[in-house]
Amino acid sequence: MRELVRKGVPVKCCVIGDGPERPGLENLCKDLRLESNVTFLGFLDRPEDVYALMKSSKVLVFPSTREGFGLVVVEANACGLPAVVVKARHNAASSLVKHGESGFVCNLDVQEIADAVYRLLIDDATYARMQQAAMAWARQLIGM
Repeated sequence: MRELVRKGVPVKCCVIGDGPERPGLENLCKDLRLESNVTFLGFLDRPEDVYALMKSSKVLVFPSTREGFGLVVVEANACGLPAVVVKARHNAASSLVKHGESGFVCNLDVQEIADAVYRLLIDDATYARMQQAAMAWARQLIGM
């Protein structure tokens, strides 16, 4: 987020869910002066609220390094969201993204992740192509 804001991108981020990392992330947002760019929504009871937020967004950033499957990536793709995920040994979610087609698989590196998100936010042609590919990929993954 800080790198995108530095580049002048008018970006907003919604963090959905709760967990032990939330207080640290909230403090980090304060330290980086990103409070006006990041909203912590906590746990949402209704799945349709999560999907509505996804459908009103442009990209899913999923920087987890350890995921058993990463269903959220498939859900995001089904909503037309390209995903930016992290390449890590124990992150099965990275296998759910076709790099450069339905999203980007990045190293756990701030600049690399920011560059991938930036490309999706500023390059309308790339975004439109990846949005369509993400939805098609999700349909293929769930067998529709």
